[in-house]
Parts: sequence; structure tokens; C-alpha cells
Amino acid sequence: MGSTPSFEATYAEETRALLIARLRVALSVGLVLYAGFYLLDSTMHPELAGLFMIFRGAVVALSAITVGVTYTAWGQRWILPLSIGILVLASLAITVMTAVLGGFSSDYYIGNMLVLFFVGLFMPWPLQSTILFCVLLSGPYFALNGWLYGASAYLLSPLFFLIGTSAFTCLATIAGHHSRRRDLEMRLKLEKANDDLHELDEAKMRFFANVSHELRTPLMLISGPLGELLNDEKSDHRRGLLESMSANTDRLTRHVNMILDVARIEAGRMHAKLAPDNVGEAVSSLVLAAQPYAATRGIALTMEGVADIPDSMFDREHIETLAANLLSNAIKFTPSGGSIVVRGFFDDTQLGFEVQDSGVGIPEDQQDQIFDRFFQVDGGDNGKGKGTGLGLALCRELAKLHGGLLTVTSTPGEGACFRVELPLAPPEHQERRTHGRRREDQMAQAQREGALATSSQARPHGRALLADLTAGDEHVLGPEDVVDLDESAPRILVVEDNPELRAYLVRILSAEYRVQCAADGEAGLEAARERLPDLIVSDVMMPRMTGTEMVQALAKDPVTSGVPVILLTAKAGDSDIVDGLERGAIDYITKPFDPTQLRARIAAQLRAYETRKELDERDSRLAAVGQMTSQIAHDLRGPLTAIVGHTELIRMDAEGQDMPELMEDVDAVERAAKRAVHMIQEVVDYVREGSIPIQRESTHLGDLVDTVSSDMSGSLEQVGIALTVEQHGGYLELPVDRGRIQRVVENLVNNAREAITGVDGPQGSERNIWIRVAGSELGVQIRVADDGPGVPQDVAGELFTPFVTAGKEKGTGLGLAIVRNLVAAHGGTVALDVEPPEVGAAFTVNLPRPTTM
Repeated sequence: MGSTPSFEATYAEETRALLIARLRVALSVGLVLYAGFYLLDSTMHPELAGLFMIFRGAVVALSAITVGVTYTAWGQRWILPLSIGILVLASLAITVMTAVLGGFSSDYYIGNMLVLFFVGLFMPWPLQSTILFCVLLSGPYFALNGWLYGASAYLLSPLFFLIGTSAFTCLATIAGHHSRRRDLEMRLKLEKANDDLHELDEAKMRFFANVSHELRTPLMLISGPLGELLNDEKSDHRRGLLESMSANTDRLTRHVNMILDVARIEAGRMHAKLAPDNVGEAVSSLVLAAQPYAATRGIALTMEGVADIPDSMFDREHIETLAANLLSNAIKFTPSGGSIVVRGFFDDTQLGFEVQDSGVGIPEDQQDQIFDRFFQVDGGDNGKGKGTGLGLALCRELAKLHGGLLTVTSTPGEGACFRVELPLAPPEHQERRTHGRRREDQMAQAQREGALATSSQARPHGRALLADLTAGDEHVLGPEDVVDLDESAPRILVVEDNPELRAYLVRILSAEYRVQCAADGEAGLEAARERLPDLIVSDVMMPRMTGTEMVQALAKDPVTSGVPVILLTAKAGDSDIVDGLERGAIDYITKPFDPTQLRARIAAQLRAYETRKELDERDSRLAAVGQMTSQIAHDLRGPLTAIVGHTELIRMDAEGQDMPELMEDVDAVERAAKRAVHMIQEVVDYVREGSIPIQRESTHLGDLVDTVSSDMSGSLEQVGIALTVEQHGGYLELPVDRGRIQRVVENLVNNAREAITGVDGPQGSERNIWIRVAGSELGVQIRVADDGPGVPQDVAGELFTPFVTAGKEKGTGLGLAIVRNLVAAHGGTVALDVEPPEVGAAFTVNLPRPTTM
């Protein structure tokens, strides 16, 4: 902004105006101060007082003339050189006085320092002008006194102070320049922001006015046919539905009329059509019409002194609109069991009425804002966020149109009192006009005013005035809409504060589901905890507890955390949807919605919910099976251990009695028993998947593999298999559970052994198993490969799946699944290479090195 031509022009103009104002003030004050220093002259140098009086008088006279010149066009145009000239003249007079008093030894140079300070602090000059002035002030001083008296030690003091003061003056000029530019930038930004807000406000009101105007035609085409249908309808059920539609049409009409009224006020087209009438009669008719609605809410609505109000001049339509708004608000914000009193009053100059309720009241910090457009107060059964927020703003404007006043007094928790004061003799109406600053704004405003003019004809008040109080009767739910379902039908909890919409949801869902209702989030939470539903359909904006707050509370409760919740809301913004989903909702539908879509989403979520429940039940059954399997395995270990022990005793006897056939039978029994023990251990390890205890210790994996090789090579050689171990890299030390990793290597070697046992090598040579260990800074890799028949392609993808044996006749099919679990418990991975260079199969285990050792 600071570099634009308009900004620079504005800055230059403001600087010139500031210089003019400050120079006038400075010279006016200087006339007195500069002349006042004559007292110093008379005291310090009485012999020169007359001469100095001539110098000072000349400067004072020229200063007075300069002040006068600043009021002329020529003086204002040349204000910068004029200001520099008069101050240079004042400094020259001081310079001459110093020359008369002895040159550099005179303290009168301090006067020039004061002039420099004055320039730095008060003169909004450009830096170049300030530098020029400092030269014009100091140059003549040093030149004149140096020429008359020459250089001496007395020169140092004025030289130091005048140069230092000149530097201060230049710095002060720079600081003042930046400060003024920054202030101007902030002011221009603020002005632009205010203009933008004003234009945005006007655009918003134009939009509301145009939309509201366009809505009135379809509303009329809805309400008219509805009235005809109501007159001809005989079915109580369908009549209830039509009455509900008619009540909501009236409610929408009321909001449209309110928006149009506010827009007409903003456009200056709202006038009070004054006529002789009685305010008390207009108000009492509305109170009588509102009493049935108040009674259905358990609220006592009474009048005091309203019938005593005298006749006056006023616009009945406006006063009815004002009174209806106040009554509607009082009923909505007063709880059941409360009371509302409408009091009339009058005196010699004014009349009016008060609407006092015993409701929730208005917080003190909001009482000054409730008459602002779009502002809504917290609290009440209606809840914040409903309605247009224009009612009280319109009421105050309607009171002003009559020359009256609308005020409020309230104590939070004890209710509120709205007081309408109207003059007995209203003043002449002063038309209010608002005009946009830009040509396009003025054209748009003219278009809006034209649309509003066509909407200013008389509008139906009656039911529409009190439409917000039509409390959505439950009769819209007919008996033929509710199907008596058995206990197998899913249970749906509907949480909605609007009775009509709540009844409508019950009607469209009760044919397929058992439906339960709640009027707000708090009641919905209690209902869900009391009787767990299969799914919840909830509104978002509700009193006491919103839908999103209820969802959050449900998610925190272990009993209700799994219940799916579908939120219904008129807010369709991304942030609102994200907020609801983050708090635990499973779906989001914006109003108005298609009932078919709602039913489809409910069915889909119920299917997903049933699937989740089945999976949870399966996991529970598997956990129970696992626990039972562990117990059975534990019970089997005892007998098998006894069998192995007894075979050792039998072998000892057989060896002593030289019974080779018995020895062979004992060996067979022992091998079978050990095999059974091994299989039981595999089952136990698989069951413990996810809870394998790992006890890490620093282990050299090369030594571990050597240990496995020495333990297994002998038995492998007996069946014609050669075991070869290779070690690479110097990073083979790793913190692992030694027993678990040894088990991994043994399982992989045994897996290879089983795969190649009985398979002849090329030309009858031995078969091979290779174990390769390689270390790096990232971890250790163990590779176990063989030159057997390999793994079939159709089995390779399921090899780590439990109970897959890859065609082997022996084994549980759990060995590789256990390997995967043990390696995963160390944070590692195991993979199969189906086409390794060794020809057969190769398994690679990668064990990562922990980030902190």
C-alpha cells in the first residue's frame, strides 16, 4: 500500500497540512518565547540589550508575518521553503549575537541547539530539508565566528554539541517520517476494511432481500393449494400432515417477511403508516392468540393494564410485528412452569407495554448486543443457532420508526423484561436513505429498492406472526404409520428437538424398525445407556447437549461406543462434517434429505454394524479356543514327557540284555513322542500370537547360527544333507531373544530338511542347505536356502498361513506361521524367494537394529 501513487499523494497532502498547522502553533508560541529571551539579554549583557532587542524584534515581526502568510494560498503552497526560511532567519540572529559576544566562547550557541531540537521534534520535513537546515544553521555560525576570532579551544564545545544535535534532529526526522507513514497505512487499511464491511453488509442484505422476494411467490403457491386441500380433506391422518405442512409454511413466511422488513429498513423504504388506533387492543389480541401455545408449554401468559392504554397514532402492522416477536421470544426462552406478564402503561407524553418473563434471562455481556442483526443469545429451549437473528433488530427499528424506544433489563436465571415506549404524538416521519459509495453499489441498491417496493403490499399476518409458536403436534404420526414389529427388528433411536421432524422420522422408519425418541442430546444419551439401540439418528443443533457432544459422550462409554450414529443437520460446511466424524459419528446427512436416502444409509450402517458384531464374536470364540488349546497342550505334555522318560529306561534295559529289535522299537516310540511334543509346542506358540514375550540380550548371530549348525549337522548328514554356514559383515551383534531366534533358524532348517528328504541330488550326490548371515548398520539378515524341489507357485502366497503344509505329509502346518510371529515380535520381516539362485527355496529373515542400543 505504501508504494502506490494514491498513498504517496495522500501522505504528501497530510504532511503539508501537518506542517502548516505545526508551523502556525510553533511560531505563535515562539513569538512569546523568542521575545522573552530579551530578559536574559538584559540580565547577562545589559550593555548590548538594545542591540539584541533589534535582532529579536525583527525575528518576531517576520514570524508574525509568516503566520499570516500561512493562511494564504501562496503561503500554503510554498509552506516548506517558508518554514525553513523563517527558522534559518531565527538561527542567523542567534549566530550574530554569538559573534558580538565573543564568538565560540559565548554560550548563546545553545539557542541554535534549541532551534535544532524544535525542528527534529515538531517539523515534519523531508530528511533532505532537515539536512539542508542543519547546514544553513551550523555553517554560518562556524564561518562567521571562525573568520572573526579564529580557531581556539572554545571551538570544541559548540562543535561537539551542534553536530550532535544536528545528528539527533536528522534521526528524529527519519523516525517521524516512518511513524507518520505507518499511521497512514494503518488508517487507510482500517478505512478500506470498514468500506469492505459496509459493502459486504449491503451485499448481504441485497442478497437476503432478493432471495426473500423470490421465495414469496412459491410460498404463496404452496400455502394456497394447501388451504384448499385442508378444506377438502376428511382423513384425520392426512389432515394432520397437511396442517403440519401449513404451519411450517407459515413459519417460513414469517422469516421471509422479517428479512424483507429488515432489508426495506436498510434501503430506507420502511415507513410508519400512522393511523388512529389502540395499541392495547392490538397487543391484547396477540396475547390471546398466543395463550394456547403458551399453555401447551406449561407457561402462564397474563396481561396487566393493557386494556387501559389510550388511543394514539401508530402503524398497527408494525406494532403487531413488534409485539409478536417479543411474545414469541418470551415463550421460547421460558421453561415449563414459568410465567409471562404483558403490562401496559401510559402517561402524559408516552404509552407502551412491557413483556416480562421468568425464563433463562440474558447474560450481562450480551445485553448490549441482542439488538444487533444476526446476533443470537445462548439458552432457551430453542437453543442458540436457530432462527434468523433478525427479530430484535427489527423490533428496535420498528420502535424507532414511531419515534419510540425498545430497551431490555435482565438478570440471568431470573428472566428478562422488554419495554416498548411510544410517544403519544409521534414526530413527522424522516425518511431514511442509505446510498452506496460506488456506482455499481448504487445501481444494485436501486434494483433492491425496486424489488422491495413490489413486496411492500399488505401481507397476511395472523398465523404467520405467531408461526414460531406452533409446537409441532405429535398428531402428524398416525396409527397406520406405526407397525407393531417383533423384537428381532433393529432398534433405532431418533434424537431430534423439533417435535414435527421427530414425529416425521418415526413415521418413515417405524415400518421397518423399532423406533425410540429423545428430545435432545442429553435425553438421547440417557436413552442409549438405558436400552442399547442398534443405531442412532440424531440432529446436531439441540438444547442442553448437541448431537456432536452426545456422539463424543457415547464414544467414551464402553457400553455405547460401538453404536453407529448418523447425524442430521442443516449445516453443510466441511468443518461441521469433519467435526462430527472426528467425534465418532459414522455418517452425515444434510437437511433437507430424501427419506429413501436416509433409509438406505441406515440399512447399510446396520449391515456393517452386524458384520462388526459377528467379527467381535468370532474373535471372542477364537480367544476361547486358544485358551482351551493351551490348556489341552499343557495337559498333554505330562504324559508325553513320561513316555520319553520311560523309553530311556527301556533302552537302558535293552542295551544291557542285547535286544536290538527292542532298541529299534524304543527309538521309534521316542521319535514319535518327541515329534508330538514338538507339534504341541507349535500349536501353543501359534495360539500365543501377538503376546509372545521377548527378552532381548546382546547376541552374536553368527555364533548363534554356528550353534544351530553344530547341533543339526550330524542328523542332517545321516539323511544325506550337507549344511553350510557363511558369515559376512562385522555388524552381527544384535539385541534379540536368543532362544526365539534360534527357534526361527531351526524351524527354517527343519522346513528345508523336510522339503528335500528322500529327494536324490544330481547323479546321487548330497542335497544342500545353506545358512548365510550378513550384518550392516541397519540390522542383520539371515538367509536359509536349499536345492530341493522348491515351492509351487500356487502355494507360495499362502505359505505363512496357518495349517498350510505345501503338500508335506507330516507336520501341523504351523512352523512357518510361528517363524513369522517370532520375527514380527522382534520388529522384523521374513520373506520367501521362490526362484533363488540355489534352485530350491530360500527364506530371508531381516532383523532391524534398534535406534537406541
